[in-house]
Amino acid sequence: MKGKNNMVTVKKANRYRFFFIKPTVNSNINDVVEKLLRLRNIIEVLISEDDYGIIVRACQTEGDDSIHDYISKNFGGRFSEAVCHYKYRK
Repeated sequence: MKGKNNMVTVKKANRYRFFFIKPTVNSNINDVVEKLLRLRNIIEVLISEDDYGIIVRACQTEGDDSIHDYISKNFGGRFSEAVCHYKYRK
């Protein structure tokens, strides 16, 4: 694909999963982030100002739901997720 003044490349992405977590009001964010970063395949954890306070980027293999299971167990229904199939770059 070509943009007006630049080239855009598209390739099939690794199986990136993004988790959008809304921690409880009295959560210690540093403790939560530290525990998340200990999980295998967590690439980065971001703190945001929107409705979801924590964004987690993970790379998972097919059929590995360990991160989803951990987040579900520890945050209940206060999260959502998205799977990335393609990556676009300038």
